[in-house]
Amino acid sequence: MPYWYQGEEFEGVDALMEAVRLDVDGYFGDSDLDAAIMQRGGKFVADGVEYRTAVSLKRGNPSAYRMLRDEIVGGIVDRLRGEVELGELPAEVPYTSGTIESD
Repeated sequence: MPYWYQGEEFEGVDALMEAVRLDVDGYFGDSDLDAAIMQRGGKFVADGVEYRTAVSLKRGNPSAYRMLRDEIVGGIVDRLRGEVELGELPAEVPYTSGTIESD
């Protein structure tokens, strides 16, 4: 079944989700990560150090910053994959202006 996202056609879910992941990752900013940290109690602890903002995490522990971003973006993509596989379309892609659709 073909899928459409941002004006491009994708034949399979894997190729579609890779494009979605790249797009979400590109639009997901530090302020979005700050909001995620707030939802988790206002702090993120990595290697025994407490961080309260994305910028402090990025400066203090770049690998933990990338890990947290990847975890959040991966969760968004996993949720969207589930919607696509269940046929719950069109599906709006968070942090972008895109929508996943099918024929």
